[in-house]
Amino acid sequence: MTDQPINVLVVDDEPILCEICSTFLSEMGFHVITANSYSAAISTLKNATVDVVVTDVQMPNGSGIDLLCEINKMEGLKPAVFLVSAFTKISPKDSHQLGAVDLLDKPVDYDLLGQKITTEYQIRQKGNMGNSSVQH
Repeated sequence: MTDQPINVLVVDDEPILCEICSTFLSEMGFHVITANSYSAAISTLKNATVDVVVTDVQMPNGSGIDLLCEINKMEGLKPAVFLVSAFTKISPKDSHQLGAVDLLDKPVDYDLLGQKITTEYQIRQKGNMGNSSVQH
């Protein structure tokens, strides 16, 4: 992976899915923070270092798309965002246009997700000449 763990925020309104994703990613060497709602994710983004966000698209009281839009408004280096959904009205093309790195289907292939997270993180690090990730 990298010298320092990649900080991943996993957002899903279903706690068991957050836990499963967190467990898989932690076992791969990522530092994982979880949030079970849009508002909890926003709070985490304001108070923690986050390199990558993996978020469910459909959640009550704020969707993954809403979260992506808020991240786009942030100043400085923004975390990479991966959207995850079992059923969604957004297309992969639309998700890319909104700024998501990828739109993944549930059930998630965690090995593939881990590879995509690492690849995107490395691309962003090279593009920013090693600048630190988003910190508020």
